[in-house]
Amino acid sequence: MLPKFSKSESGFSMIEVILGFGLLSILTYASMTLISNQNKEMRTLDEKLSIQSTQILLTSIMSQGDYCKCFFGGNTFNTSLKMWNDFSNTIPNAYEGSGCNPMGTLLPTTSLKPVSVKIPSDTVHMIAPLQYSGQIQIQLDQNFLMRSRKPISIPVFFSLKSTGLPSAKEIESCSASNSQVSSAPPTSFDLFVPGCGGCSSSGVGPTQTRLIPAAPYLFCFLSRSSSGGDNGGNGDFCEVSRVGPNWILSGNRGSDPGKTCRALCIPK
Repeated sequence: MLPKFSKSESGFSMIEVILGFGLLSILTYASMTLISNQNKEMRTLDEKLSIQSTQILLTSIMSQGDYCKCFFGGNTFNTSLKMWNDFSNTIPNAYEGSGCNPMGTLLPTTSLKPVSVKIPSDTVHMIAPLQYSGQIQIQLDQNFLMRSRKPISIPVFFSLKSTGLPSAKEIESCSASNSQVSSAPPTSFDLFVPGCGGCSSSGVGPTQTRLIPAAPYLFCFLSRSSSGGDNGGNGDFCEVSRVGPNWILSGNRGSDPGKTCRALCIPK
């Protein structure tokens, strides 16, 4: 005889099992997505800090005249076009001996891979006869980065030898600092960039800009007090770039609180 079951006895129906499994899958997926996003944010922040430290380190070692001269060694400058020949994509930690033998590399991390090193002609300005200022720009391979990045940029000052053709002048001396620069303090320019909040479906507002006439200044750069506050995305940035006769101070805060972007410009 088959056993009898009380009507009060019950188990999980097939529908309940399916619903429970579906809920567990959703929670698991949400947790994995959260962890993945946190990892991406950490990698993005680490990438930004690596770029900033590289910029500071390169500015420091380029201020050493011997390193800077070796960096430019073997290259020539066309005074009419204000253009250097292409540089090597490898940036050494140091140079050894009078032969300027490169030692190590300044960008050993896997994500920061330079694809070009150059001084664009639109950043080169004559300070005095045979003396110029410019911007060394290191373009990184975007395929290895968490997000699109602009070139690493540092100021440089160089003097040319009086000998040689105007189209092939050799370096006399150079540095990331210059005694020829005016001793007057930098002029500051501020640009308030409001937070956007929910102003659009993407939460990213329009980029704010301010034009700074380039003629009175040797170069402009971003103040460290307005580095942009990159929170891993949302279009956050503050930056200074040279376009034609103007420097452009621009910024965007995405959905983050407002911030003042500040440019410092060195008078001639």
